[in-house]
Amino acid sequence: MCWTSWPGERSRACALARPRRVPVPEPPPEPGEEPNCQTYAEDQPWHHHDNGSLSTIGRCLDIEGNGTADGTPVQLWECNGVGGQVWRQHADGALVNPRSGRCLEAPGGATANGTRLRIADCDGSTAQKFRLNLPKSG
Repeated sequence: MCWTSWPGERSRACALARPRRVPVPEPPPEPGEEPNCQTYAEDQPWHHHDNGSLSTIGRCLDIEGNGTADGTPVQLWECNGVGGQVWRQHADGALVNPRSGRCLEAPGGATANGTRLRIADCDGSTAQKFRLNLPKSG
């Protein structure tokens, strides 16, 4: 899953998976450079499942504590089908959790290693644009 300035721009960072947190690594690439996304890396391929969940390394993107408040961090958690693990991508690139009505966001548009993603009020900013470029999994 890549965080991107939508539409038509290349990715600015990749969402890597680490248990209990989902950071966005690496600064944006210089003009003409490719982003530091490595689809062969174990913690970078994400799968969008028919039930709306997003998973990698056997865990799902989950809103911490199944919360709904603005600013609640996301984490990787055992896939269990709760509302905090359902994500719908809108045409503008936003990943929206229907239960909370909030968007996945890189706070302040940060691209630094270790940046922790969260949910926030959807505002159309580039910090809330993601590209899922992997095929759906069952």
